[in-house]
Amino acid sequence: MKKTVLLLVFALVGLTTFAQEKKALKAAIKEIVEKQSGGVIDTPQFQQLIASIPDRNKEAFKSEIKAKMSANYDKTVDIFLEVYSKEEINALIEFYKTPLGKQILDKTPEITERQMLITQSFMMEFQTIYQKYMEM
Repeated sequence: MKKTVLLLVFALVGLTTFAQEKKALKAAIKEIVEKQSGGVIDTPQFQQLIASIPDRNKEAFKSEIKAKMSANYDKTVDIFLEVYSKEEINALIEFYKTPLGKQILDKTPEITERQMLITQSFMMEFQTIYQKYMEM
């Protein structure tokens, strides 16, 4: 009986420790993901969208978008946990604390924004080419 109780206690302690470690790991990854995304809401393109919303709805709109972005970040965190090992994630976290890592995090939003513009332009060209070959 005592052995069973001891086993249960050790199992519960182990599970609690594991859950706390995973929660801390998820929080660290989410911080990286948020920094990589770099405040999409502050980009000129997004500010244009906000400007087109009636004043009475702007704050509600921003609030809803922020909630959706947070949920999106959570999904991205899950991808990190599936793709990277715990050791790799810890190495990434340490890397992003270095001067170069911080620089990469700071510049990633600008690069992503520019990539999106290039991709949008490409998709327009792609559609034109695709339609041309569909009509032949």
